[in-house]
Amino acid sequence: MLVGAFAASPSWAFTGRFTAPVRLPTRDQTWQFAVNDRGQAVGAYGTRAGAVVAELARSGRIEHSWTVGVPAHVGGVYATIALDDRGEVAVAVSYEDGQSEGCCRHIAVAAWRLGKRPPEAQAVSPALSPAEFSDQPEEPSVVVADGILTAVWQRGGDAISQYEEDELQPGQIEEAFGRFGGPFHTVRLVAARKGPSLLNLHLAPDGRPVASWLQDRDVVGLAGGRPAGASRPAVHLRRVRKLRDGVGFTNDGAGDTLFAYLSGPEGTAQRLMLTGFTAAGRFLRPRRIMSVPAFGYGVEVFAGGRRFVLAVWSVEDSSALRTRIYARRGSVFGRFGRRLIVDDGAEHLIETVGLIDSHRRSLLINRGDVAHHPNEFDLVAFTARPARPFSRARRIAPSLHNCGLQGSGELDLEPIASSPNGAAVFYLTCEEGSGQEGSQYLIRYMP
Repeated sequence: MLVGAFAASPSWAFTGRFTAPVRLPTRDQTWQFAVNDRGQAVGAYGTRAGAVVAELARSGRIEHSWTVGVPAHVGGVYATIALDDRGEVAVAVSYEDGQSEGCCRHIAVAAWRLGKRPPEAQAVSPALSPAEFSDQPEEPSVVVADGILTAVWQRGGDAISQYEEDELQPGQIEEAFGRFGGPFHTVRLVAARKGPSLLNLHLAPDGRPVASWLQDRDVVGLAGGRPAGASRPAVHLRRVRKLRDGVGFTNDGAGDTLFAYLSGPEGTAQRLMLTGFTAAGRFLRPRRIMSVPAFGYGVEVFAGGRRFVLAVWSVEDSSALRTRIYARRGSVFGRFGRRLIVDDGAEHLIETVGLIDSHRRSLLINRGDVAHHPNEFDLVAFTARPARPFSRARRIAPSLHNCGLQGSGELDLEPIASSPNGAAVFYLTCEEGSGQEGSQYLIRYMP
């Protein structure tokens, strides 16, 4: 049983439990988390001394923490982290070496077993001169399985303005991989004349590292390594017609890599489309999930439970002064069900975060109204079993009223880090006007 979690009534029994919010010993830090199916969880954030790595108890509290040193650094360090079911941990960091102002950034990686002291990270990105400033590596992603670490990152390009033809710049994606305790090798996965963006990295069910990205504005790319490492990956590229805006990549637990995007003229209703690659590398023919109104926003697509897909979006109703959250569920190769109203009437955050567990149960988190208290808000969860409607809003953090959930304050809700079976970790940062500016709280969920 989770320490600090509230009891679930019989009607909520299938939804799992949330821990009470645990205050993190940081302010305004960018945390990254990882959790495995055994319920083990770790977190990491960058400091001037390197990357701080924390082991989390089931209550969400920090049990142990260590600092992973980097070869040389000045200024900020960004850290990301991965954890597998055997308790293997991998960290990838982006750091500055202090050659000159704003230059030069490098990538370093480290891997070890949970409970042991981590080694110093090894530099893996090629050295650049200050003259090559525009080609500095960006924030990395990392996965680990069976004693193999794999990290990928983008170098060059312009992910922010990928749809502005005049501002597109050449770029490439690089990868580092290697066994625990051994040397790490670096290879170039792909070069893109108009830049890569939306880079994603995950593990296939057989332990293969799978990288996916969008390049040259409308080409979907995928690189699948070997189960024993990422050497000589097979790269697949496919152009997508009428791509307006990329929503992002996700994976469905069966080895399929999915890419969601919007298609349609600017200022009109957009078609939310789904494509990608199967576990065997076959391109999925684009299919329409739904139409999003011109005034819709916060489109998110989640996958899991072996080829189950959940699409979520919000629509403002200015005449009624409320926001509706909608959802539609379906499968990668099958039909999508009717449109569902997840919630109707609250002042929600821009994006809904969520997951689908291994039993195809859906979990969505956003902000909701507090009954009988105008202008006050709670952090709430909506849950649904397959083929059933979503539950009413369930309060999961009533103690965080003064963390930007009340009055004019805002709350920063980070995406969920989850395992295949649905165990999850997420955190919140209290924003300006809340009385706790910069304070951070962690919440764990176990299915």
